[in-house]
Amino acid sequence: MFKDCTSLAYIKCLATDISASACTNEWVVGVAASGTFVKAASMSDWQTESINGIPSGWTTEDATGAVGGRELRTIRHCKTATSSGWATPSYPQAHLEDSGL
Repeated sequence: MFKDCTSLAYIKCLATDISASACTNEWVVGVAASGTFVKAASMSDWQTESINGIPSGWTTEDATGAVGGRELRTIRHCKTATSSGWATPSYPQAHLEDSGL
């Protein structure tokens, strides 16, 4: 999903179920060497130090507030030379939000 987004240093993913087959396989290949990953406090299934979960070298934080949905609503601010159709980022950040569905 974020392959080679080398400036990406922040992801907020409030998913509470990532059990679907291969749903996060290699989704953070080539992101920044350090950053912040915000997750649902109840979520314990994330792989750490992994291109298939929370990137190596990143700080993990639990989100504050209610988290009840299972789907992601928005992805913003990530563009690479090979990913056409995305808006040029105004800051190096991707943000995944709970849809509340």
